[in-house]
Amino acid sequence: MVARRVTLLLSICVVAGAHLAQAQTNPVLKTKVEPVYTDGAAAAGIQGEVWIEAVIGVDGKLTSAKVVKSLDKVFGLDEQAMFAAAQWIFEPATTNGQAVAKTVTLILEFKPKAPVLRFVGGTSQAPPEFGAGAQRPGPGVTNPRLITKIEPKYTTAAHDAGIKGEVWLEAVVLADGTVGDLRVVKSLDARLGLDAAAVDAARKWLFRPATVNGAAVPILVTLILEFR
Repeated sequence: MVARRVTLLLSICVVAGAHLAQAQTNPVLKTKVEPVYTDGAAAAGIQGEVWIEAVIGVDGKLTSAKVVKSLDKVFGLDEQAMFAAAQWIFEPATTNGQAVAKTVTLILEFKPKAPVLRFVGGTSQAPPEFGAGAQRPGPGVTNPRLITKIEPKYTTAAHDAGIKGEVWLEAVVLADGTVGDLRVVKSLDARLGLDAAAVDAARKWLFRPATVNGAAVPILVTLILEFR
């Protein structure tokens, strides 16, 4: 069970005496590692949000972070949120085209997923878990790093319809750095082809694989592809 939502709250600062307008863009999340919903927290029924204040550097990585709204210190949800967020990669904020550091607030929500049942031969069976056998991010695991990224094709029909937003994919990054099993977990557009375009592009991505004790291992990650 994993966290399902991340929100960026961007603080805005007005500087006295500043008269010239500056072209600014905010950070955009490109690679997201899901925090682990610990068994203890799930058994205790703990649900809610961890708020993290972080500085995203000019390289798109977090340079500092702290929990500003705690959810759980006993069963490790605060720690898992911090550990996961530290692995995220952003397109950095810019001012007048130059990358700049930016302070943001990340909100990670922990909410258990209900199991989906199917019926076979008159008995109910839970389907095989997606990503079975793959590592989950956590202590002792070095997370994958994106090396080659193929941008998804923005279909003409979806562009003309003004469809914008994100497709979230759950994927297994294999020990050789390629993408294995892949599924859409947050759809943007199934009718005009954006979901399919995101899947097709992500299958071509290449990573430096995750490792445990120096050995490459498969790992389950969430990829977010944006159409704008």
